[in-house]
Amino acid sequence: MAITISGSPQTFTPVTNPIFYYLDSTNKTKDGFKYLVDIYSANTASLLATYSLFPRPNDGLGVADINQVLDSSVSAFFNSNLNQFSACPENFVNYDVCFGEEYLYSWPYSSVTVNRLGGTIEAYQIRLFGATDPLFDAGDQIIVTPDNPADVPNLSFVGVSSSATTRIEYVEQESFGLSGTSAFTYSGTVRFQDGRKSQFPNLTCSTGNTAFNGAISHKTFNSYLGTDYNASSFTKKLVLTEKFPANKTPFRIKESNRMWVNFYSNTPSSYTPILSVITYSGDPFAGGSVEGIYRFTGTTTGNTVMQTVGVGPYNLTNFSTSPQIISGALPIFKTSTTHYVINLENSGSISTTQSYIIKLNKDCFRYDNIELYFFDRLGSILPVNFELQNIRKINITKDEYTSFLGDLNTSTGRWGYEAKDRGRNQINTSVIEELTLRTNWLTNQESNLFQELYTSPLVYIRDGLNFWPVIVKTTDLQITTKKNQKNFQYTITIEYANQDVINKF
Repeated sequence: MAITISGSPQTFTPVTNPIFYYLDSTNKTKDGFKYLVDIYSANTASLLATYSLFPRPNDGLGVADINQVLDSSVSAFFNSNLNQFSACPENFVNYDVCFGEEYLYSWPYSSVTVNRLGGTIEAYQIRLFGATDPLFDAGDQIIVTPDNPADVPNLSFVGVSSSATTRIEYVEQESFGLSGTSAFTYSGTVRFQDGRKSQFPNLTCSTGNTAFNGAISHKTFNSYLGTDYNASSFTKKLVLTEKFPANKTPFRIKESNRMWVNFYSNTPSSYTPILSVITYSGDPFAGGSVEGIYRFTGTTTGNTVMQTVGVGPYNLTNFSTSPQIISGALPIFKTSTTHYVINLENSGSISTTQSYIIKLNKDCFRYDNIELYFFDRLGSILPVNFELQNIRKINITKDEYTSFLGDLNTSTGRWGYEAKDRGRNQINTSVIEELTLRTNWLTNQESNLFQELYTSPLVYIRDGLNFWPVIVKTTDLQITTKKNQKNFQYTITIEYANQDVINKF
């Protein structure tokens, strides 16, 4: 028996995309053959799922896409009060997957001994010998099929009395015309009488894998590399959407905004993350000067491979621990601060992730800014600001029924009614609050990122310290290509995810 893994997914991969394993076996042509798949929570015996697969007809390979199984173990981590490093266990699952096989097992034997036991009723001890472990137990009902039907013993259904490393023994109360112990060079096969399959699980395993709550687009998944996100290495990426503006193009953010980004380490027991924040007066790529360098140190978290950290201006200003000041002074953000750069470092102050530049948006508008927060395609949480005029609308739906009006008037002895009696009544009143929001002008890069808001399954609106779930109702997005740097402006309609409760009388 031999199972080999011919193809496997990357050890750090988004759970929404296919997670394929390709299996091969030396026994794939046996009758009733199937591959066995057992998925475990990593480093435990906790079974997440178990199932079997038919071999593929053209080449006999087993093809297992386990993303749907793992998807049920992943959700989304959102702690709106988090202004520090933290594990985000809902965002990922660490798993091991083991493969085996099952088939109609047939054990070959190559010689036979028959021993007359004697007694009142003739009985014979029959032993079948082979080169391998027969894998049958005492009490199993078997069928013995000789290669040559004329050979003795030519038996049908018998029960195993004992089994050893290379033999099966049973007793047959049938005379073969033998007077003593005899040995024969008969050969044949033995299988279960009831046609059951024999299972051989956990023949080979793939361990140390992580699936996280991300989704890579079809266009880029072929070029996806999980190793690009290993923050315990060097110059890697945060687990942040590819559409986040990179290089010299900054992501614009307001000082009231929060922002949470995820990161991954394949050596979590030894990696201590350090968040580096460098503030600038002026564009860092256009002669801006450094105002301050600050470092926030996280902690190692055992077997946790993914963490999240708050990197928005509000998060950094309210971080749960004070930063190490490399240069400059507190507060981190001053009236002259226009940009800041974030990246992760190790204890030697060497960058382990690429740098991300963020521009403070200090523009003032006549309308109150409305902040939406959405989960991007890789599970980080980003803000979007709607600084222009917005429209608030209350949508009310009602059901009505008609009731019989009036009743017996005891004073007159006739049918009558009172002025307050109702013939039409309202039930099932629902109130849904709807907002239509407009962005300021966005750059091309910001527009690309903004498009993820439309499709994000989890969106929130901030109201003070509260984050209320909302649903994006806009279902179409028109993109017009222009040459202007700031050339996109969007309108979006959202509804609060929870209805107001109305009296029922």
